[in-house]
Amino acid sequence: MTGIGLDIPSAALLRRRHARPTRAAQTAALIARMAVPPPRAGAIDILVRALIAAGIWAKLDALYLLAAHDAQAARLNWIQDAYTLATLNSPAFIPNRGYVGDGVTQALSTGFNAATAGGRYTQDSASFGAWSLTEAVEFTALIGADSGPPLRLAYIFPLPYAFLAMVGVNCGEQTYTDNSTSLGLFAASRTGPAGFTTYRNATVFAVTSLASVEPPNAPFYLMGQSRNGGVDPAHPTSRTIAMGFIGAGLTGQEMADLHAATQTYLTEVGAL
Repeated sequence: MTGIGLDIPSAALLRRRHARPTRAAQTAALIARMAVPPPRAGAIDILVRALIAAGIWAKLDALYLLAAHDAQAARLNWIQDAYTLATLNSPAFIPNRGYVGDGVTQALSTGFNAATAGGRYTQDSASFGAWSLTEAVEFTALIGADSGPPLRLAYIFPLPYAFLAMVGVNCGEQTYTDNSTSLGLFAASRTGPAGFTTYRNATVFAVTSLASVEPPNAPFYLMGQSRNGGVDPAHPTSRTIAMGFIGAGLTGQEMADLHAATQTYLTEVGAL
């Protein structure tokens, strides 16, 4: 028949219309390191692309999404094929939520020692944080390291007492600030030598004026803190940790973007 005016799409056009969106190269490289393919690759790609677009990806040394489908995938560093998490004393893994400690001996070692790694984390440009899914008052760290003497601290204790937090970023003394919960993303950032800022869920809850010292000469631990590079964690937590990161100093806007993108991912996988 002729004159009907119907346009029949070519096979090539149909293939283009139904083709899967191209993933970011960083997403493809990450998924290739996963022993078990992720069921939510799209959510991974959305998070990766959001962090790249916000300029955060380029500032990080390590990013861990412990709320993963598989324990091996949960221990991977999304930023680079290095600093894979090592379990200390066999903490439990909960699919799509994260790792949970016993509050006695268990933690995760990043293997990242800021004093020797030559990474983006430096004395006057440094940030780190972790996302807690558990409300608990306990004298334990979500993430941290210390060494000395002289004392060199980098840690987050979200709720060691019912009314305050303990946070330090490359400093030489204990620091405290008012707080009343251990739920959410706790993060701290130093962008200069004079002090640092502490955040909960992207909201500033403390600005601390304290001169910087060299980073601790010890690897960062999640679910606790390392002490002078010792194998056993100090102040190990019983909280469930869904995410952690380490890198250069982040601005307030970058902290907000990191929180928003991570929250979207954690909601998608069912952790929140």
